[in-house]
Amino acid sequence: APLLGADDDGFVLAFPKTGDRHSNTVLALSSDGKDEIASSTLAKAPTAIRVFGVHVYVGDADGKIVSVRRDASRSITNVAQGTGVVRNIAATNDAVYFATSKGLYVKEAAETETRLLEAGDITDVVLANGRLVYAEEGKGVFAYEIEGGKSSKVYLQKKQTRDLFYSSKKQLFIADYDKDAKDHVRWSGGSLLFFKY
Repeated sequence: APLLGADDDGFVLAFPKTGDRHSNTVLALSSDGKDEIASSTLAKAPTAIRVFGVHVYVGDADGKIVSVRRDASRSITNVAQGTGVVRNIAATNDAVYFATSKGLYVKEAAETETRLLEAGDITDVVLANGRLVYAEEGKGVFAYEIEGGKSSKVYLQKKQTRDLFYSSKKQLFIADYDKDAKDHVRWSGGSLLFFKY
């Protein structure tokens, strides 16, 4: 299934290897979906995307992040290299943060190297009120202070965290599910929690 990203300027589909003309393709469309803005072919199948202005950050199974421009240039630029499967990406004007099966990474615009912030099986990451909030498989949800570099536990999970979402109303939503439940599609045994953050 394709990955989806969107903002007020339109939406982006990133297709994994499908065997057809859309294999490993990032397709940017206008907000009404009628006009193709850009289409770029990637070297590897995408595992995560984040739309940030004219950039579409795309991660792959080898821990690599590239930036695909959402304009007529259709340029692809290498941004960062971590290890493990990229699961999610968060971005600011100054840095790109990404969660992989091996850790939480940052590539700052002013730096040449990608840094490992926290080792572990990181399943998701979001920016929330000056912090990186991330989920680590089997351990919980943590907040990483961008200024100061310290982590603290936000939520001790008893289930596996599936998604994190931070709203404009400063609410952190945590969706988890029971990994032993038989029906994952309907979130049997799952829950949706939210905190003022």
